[in-house]
Amino acid sequence: MANNKKFIFTLLLILLGTTGIAPMESSVLVIPDGVDDQIEIQAAFEQYKSVKLAEGIFSTSAPIIMPSGSKLVGSGSKTILMPAAAITVIQSQPGNSHIKISNLTIDGNWVDSYITAMYFRENNYVDLISISVINSSHMGVFFEDSSYNNIRDSRFVNNGSIGGDSALWFSRGERNSILRNSFIGNQNGSCSQGANYTRVLFNYYEANNFDAVNLTYAGGDKPHSQGFLIAHNIIKGPSQPGTQGIHLNRMENGKVFRNKISGVGGHGIALDYSNYVKVRWNDISNTGWSGIVLYNQGDYGASYNLIEDNSVYQVSLTEVDVSGIDIGNAYCNYNKVIGNTIRKGNSPFQRFGIRIQSGAAYNEILGNDIRDGYLDLPILDDGIGTIIEGNKW
Repeated sequence: MANNKKFIFTLLLILLGTTGIAPMESSVLVIPDGVDDQIEIQAAFEQYKSVKLAEGIFSTSAPIIMPSGSKLVGSGSKTILMPAAAITVIQSQPGNSHIKISNLTIDGNWVDSYITAMYFRENNYVDLISISVINSSHMGVFFEDSSYNNIRDSRFVNNGSIGGDSALWFSRGERNSILRNSFIGNQNGSCSQGANYTRVLFNYYEANNFDAVNLTYAGGDKPHSQGFLIAHNIIKGPSQPGTQGIHLNRMENGKVFRNKISGVGGHGIALDYSNYVKVRWNDISNTGWSGIVLYNQGDYGASYNLIEDNSVYQVSLTEVDVSGIDIGNAYCNYNKVIGNTIRKGNSPFQRFGIRIQSGAAYNEILGNDIRDGYLDLPILDDGIGTIIEGNKW
């Protein structure tokens, strides 16, 4: 098979001043023939750190294994890797690091099995740049116990076949970045489970079936995940009930800043047993349920959060008895809701501007503008020791 390929070799010498010459870094161009193309790609990695793929469809029947320090570079969107069987298209050995994949498309082709386009376990410093991942029947890209990875300027479309599937998933690890990507028509957009210090910035989400952005803890009796930043993202629809813009489950010490969320069928932003989170300067409109909600899990609530200077417009479009901002029942304590603007628009069900449910204690509702933000009451307070001052209605 390899003899039928055209290989074009490029050798690059790097001079290091007057002290000598660095070892040669080499690259090779591989042209597909459409049958078991992973064999030639893998053979190229045995000799070269950088493998360039020509335009065309590369058919793979086994995973491409990325070595440490390797680069796989396509020639643009017309470089397409497509599985011929139920396989992971690209992965690496545990412990490998400093891997770069760019300028190509992985088309899962909806192979009739449960496949993931890329899988990385215990792989750090992986860069995925300007790639497209489409039509994978399970996860698009899945990282497990991996840190310091960057996914940017990439496109994820139509990935996942059941509710738990995601276009991009981090399981544990820390300091991973999701920057300037688009997530369209997936089961979930970008998700992180048990990962700390995740950054989700300047991404575009549209018509993902469940959560656009989901950050959750590691599960079981594990502690809350820490230190995230979700900012400057645009999230649109879909309007089906339960679809949420940003869902935080057992997260702490994070920031949700300057996101624009519209047309989702569930909550705009949901803090589920999450504490010490700052939610500021977000624009939320036309959601099926509450604009922003804080709620509890059993005996544990969302507490010590700051909800400040957000705009909430025309929410509660499909769910009866929800509010612009809703502080859930017992154990949602010591939250501050300050300086938010709430308008009901044409919402048929936005009964309250702000609601504090029974059992929520010692929350502060300060300086909010709720003029034309409710059908029944500007603020419904069934909580304990709530401080309500300086609001306008």
